[in-house]
Amino acid sequence: MISINLPNKYRSNQAQLKDAFGLLLGKKNKYNYFVGVKFMSKDKIQAVNKQYRKLDKPTDVLSFPLFESIEELPTNDCAIGDLILCLEMMENDHLSFFESLVHGVIHLLGFDHEQNEAEWNQARKKVAISK
Repeated sequence: MISINLPNKYRSNQAQLKDAFGLLLGKKNKYNYFVGVKFMSKDKIQAVNKQYRKLDKPTDVLSFPLFESIEELPTNDCAIGDLILCLEMMENDHLSFFESLVHGVIHLLGFDHEQNEAEWNQARKKVAISK
C-alpha cells in the first residue's frame, strides 16, 4: 500500500492511490510504502531539474526513488522515495494533481517511460491511469 502524507486539500487522493497501486504492487501491497512529498515553485523545480536531470526546464513532478525497481522493494514497511511537485506546472500542462502524483509514484517504483515505454505503459494500465 502506498501512503502519502498530503495536505488536507488533496487528502481524498490517498484512497485513490491505495486502490490504484494495489494491482501493481501485487503481493507487496500488504506492506506500507511511504512517500515524502515537497511542493516547489516553478523556478525552484526548474533549478532542481537542472541539477539532477541536466534539464533546464520546469516540470510538474520529480521523483527520487530509494530502490531501482519494484522487485527490490523490501517486504516490510518502509519509505520508497520522495516526490517534488509543482502545482503551477500541473496547471500549465492541464494535469490533475492525481495524474502528476501517480506519474511520480510509478517512477518511484522503478518504471521509466524514457527507458522502457512498453513497461511504463503496462504499469500505467495496471493503475488505471491513461496518458
